[in-house]
Amino acid sequence: MPQKIVLTQFGNAQQAFQVQDFNIDNPAEGQLQIEVAASGLNFADVMARRGMYAPVKNLPFVLGYDVVGKVTAVGPGGNTDWIGKQVLSLTRFGGYRSHVNIPELGAVPLPEGVPVEEATSYTTAFLTAYLMAEEYTGLAEGKNALVYSAAGGVGYFLYHFLKIKDVAVQPVVGSPAKRELLQEYGFEDAIWLTPELEGKKEKFDLIFNARGGKTVKADKARLKQGGKLVMFGAADQLKGGGLIGKLKLLFGFGFYSPIQLIVKSQSLCGFNLLGLSSQHPVAVTQAHKKAVEIIHQNKIPALPATGFAPGAMGDAHALLESGKSTGKLFVDWRLV
Repeated sequence: MPQKIVLTQFGNAQQAFQVQDFNIDNPAEGQLQIEVAASGLNFADVMARRGMYAPVKNLPFVLGYDVVGKVTAVGPGGNTDWIGKQVLSLTRFGGYRSHVNIPELGAVPLPEGVPVEEATSYTTAFLTAYLMAEEYTGLAEGKNALVYSAAGGVGYFLYHFLKIKDVAVQPVVGSPAKRELLQEYGFEDAIWLTPELEGKKEKFDLIFNARGGKTVKADKARLKQGGKLVMFGAADQLKGGGLIGKLKLLFGFGFYSPIQLIVKSQSLCGFNLLGLSSQHPVAVTQAHKKAVEIIHQNKIPALPATGFAPGAMGDAHALLESGKSTGKLFVDWRLV
């Protein structure tokens, strides 16, 4: 019987989820049915569970942005060559399921021999990193970049995609243990700890900020002439709850006149993969396929991936929320 992990209440990770049976429809025209091996966790899931993510308002709700699994059926008139293939796909919610129907256009075939654990790394965070590297580097020669959360999925792959484009990258992590991990994974550059940022005077062409709040104001001062500050998260929102916490986050970002940006030819940018993939699904899927090819051509190792049984979703969410995790966390449906 297919199963799903349902968010039934906002708040504490250990009390928020229930595993439930469900019936899945046959795939419709233009769809593939996937027997899911792994449902990925992303930080947006934590924000949604905490009631801090606007698209998730009404419960019960099935979270999950991405899946890895095997095609078991195709919709009417579909290409049966898909059956049996290992694929990954974005799901734009609904991914915490043992079986899903996805648009055929969104399926990304996996290179032969890629294990499930590795494939989980090539999903939402990976694609976010690739698209930001492509969108914001422009003429990359001679540029440098500051990358937050370099031991997480987005930061790790963003580091590598930028290096491939010959951008000098300064990675930042939150703990000595994460710095040691990246050194083990072959990072060639000195790795700063987050507290070290305050004492540094370097300026950057590109800054990729996952924290939001007052760090944005500090990073604005680190931008060179013509620089771009790209915000792809607001993890600092978790530090304060309720309305007061949200107001602190808002005012922490600061307020900027367009005149300031014009004079220095600077840009403040936001990036959200969910919105972009909804607006441009075909282009995003093509980019996803290209990104997987690039990472394999350059033999970039995936970070460790940690699987949890469906019934341990609370533990998985608590670990991701703690900031102590590295690499990709996922629900392992093979453990049912």
